[in-house]
Amino acid sequence: MLLVSPAKRNRIIRRLRGVRELSGEPRTRPTIVLGKVRLNHVTLTVADVERSADFYARLGLRQIVAAYPGYARFLSPEGDTTLSLHRAEGALPSPSASIHFEVDDVDRVAEELKGSGFTFACEPVDQPYLWREAIMLDPDGHQVFIYHAGQNRLHPPWRLPDEGQER
Repeated sequence: MLLVSPAKRNRIIRRLRGVRELSGEPRTRPTIVLGKVRLNHVTLTVADVERSADFYARLGLRQIVAAYPGYARFLSPEGDTTLSLHRAEGALPSPSASIHFEVDDVDRVAEELKGSGFTFACEPVDQPYLWREAIMLDPDGHQVFIYHAGQNRLHPPWRLPDEGQER
């Protein structure tokens, strides 16, 4: 099942490879100095917090807050990044976020998850951006990726040079 259109996938790949604007000039980005920054948490808006909490607990996240029916928070199995679930006020917006869990062996983890009753929208596949990934959907339709990128997550062949370094 293809979740991203081929045209959109190609745009993503071109962007990742550092394709220049039509003018041939490099894109410029404003620099904001925040000091050391680390990802603290991600919040998903969901229709039913308890139903979504069950899904993420079954994936292995450790629940640390259960303020039902409006809120839940989970701790990542490694590190201190958290995932928060917040009940939608009114109509649920279309899913616009995806969650990515990196593992060493995508195929093995996907098989284990299937054995635990999870279903996949996309079976494990090697992607043109050098990641292997499988995709599930959470109860609200957010894409949940089980992936392995290895060094290609931070150091893909098309990575922009660090400031002061040549390509």
